[in-house]
Amino acid sequence: MPKVTKLTLLFRTSSIYYANGSALDIAKIEGSRRYKHVMRHVQATDVASVHEEMPEFTYLSKAVTRSSFLSRMQHSLPLPSFLHKALSRWQYQPLDITALEGMLLALKVATESYLGGPVTIADLAAPMPLSPLGQQILRSASSLAGLDRAVGVQIAGQAAARANGIGTYYQYSEEDHCDGGASPQVILTVDYSRAALTAILWIEDDSVFEYRRIRHDVGLGADALYRCQHSEIDEPCYERLAEALRQVVKMPLEDVEGDVPSMIGGLVLLGEKATDWRLRQILQQVLTEQGVSISMKKSEYEESDMIDPTFAAARGVAAASWSNQNEQPAKSDL
Repeated sequence: MPKVTKLTLLFRTSSIYYANGSALDIAKIEGSRRYKHVMRHVQATDVASVHEEMPEFTYLSKAVTRSSFLSRMQHSLPLPSFLHKALSRWQYQPLDITALEGMLLALKVATESYLGGPVTIADLAAPMPLSPLGQQILRSASSLAGLDRAVGVQIAGQAAARANGIGTYYQYSEEDHCDGGASPQVILTVDYSRAALTAILWIEDDSVFEYRRIRHDVGLGADALYRCQHSEIDEPCYERLAEALRQVVKMPLEDVEGDVPSMIGGLVLLGEKATDWRLRQILQQVLTEQGVSISMKKSEYEESDMIDPTFAAARGVAAASWSNQNEQPAKSDL
């Protein structure tokens, strides 16, 4: 029964998947200050990598990483050569990944306590695509925690879509299963947490996902918008959230080959703040402007068909891990 954790900037979640197709959510653990620092470092690296490959990737943050700040300072200030060398050594010193190892160990202990036995496989989900450096950091942390992986690191939005029936991992009945089949569809996933907004527009074709637009913004997380709303600055805080989502969902998609629909056909919400009424109200408005009619229930997930959005990505990757182990005897690594 594969165990999976979803990484966020603030915390991690753990779910397990059983052979009969059922899944269970185990734990949600808040990260330490060191864990959050490492995750933000990984995120900043991945943002630069993805932006080079994907022009429609948008990332906004008021935070300045140590690396970018020092690079600017070294090029703009007349510093002595010995100080340039010292700054370079400090700038590129190895990242301490023991905080990630500690988080994985905490989730491993919680899961083993529930199962009453050892856990040796833990696949991961991250909010956005990871660069090679980000993948290496997570591989190292997993190895230090004594965990193997079956499918590597997946994007949380894709995993949550599968957990909610878009794809073929879960054993739903046909009337409850939204299977892409042979016809491609456009899917919007919105990962909303206290730390950030990550909205991704996907093309799903026969259970294969391809992301076309990404908006990752730490300035649009629930905490940042709450501070904005209660500050003395006269600023339309939530209008920034609406505009960010408009840029993601605007149609038509460019440079798309094949018969791709001109409208969004599915919406998946994930993250600890996915049930926020303001987010749902704004999404309803933005999608309506695009002519998309998707019912946005204002009730909690327990009163709807939606999987708990906090654990949706973890469940999706757990199912993918199980499927991969049963279909491919030899594991492949990222």
